[in-house]
Amino acid sequence: YRSGVFSPTNLRIHAGDTVRFRNDSFFPIRVVSDPHPAHDGLAGFDSVGDIPQDSSVAFTFATTGTFGYHNEKSIDQVGTVIVR
Repeated sequence: YRSGVFSPTNLRIHAGDTVRFRNDSFFPIRVVSDPHPAHDGLAGFDSVGDIPQDSSVAFTFATTGTFGYHNEKSIDQVGTVIVR
């Protein structure tokens, strides 16, 4: 994550893969599952707290499907993980 953009915005992985969300911006972010405000698109997909600058959090995607996520601090900053 840098300058308000998750990169890549759309990521394809396999079930069981772990994705690391790294914050390379100046401000903290919080990564949560769509939809907003319920955040219940994928149970447990929530950084729980802020991810400060130069820090990261990892999440293992065990279930297949398409999962949207966003920065809770600015909900128009979004991404998608497609798990096969």
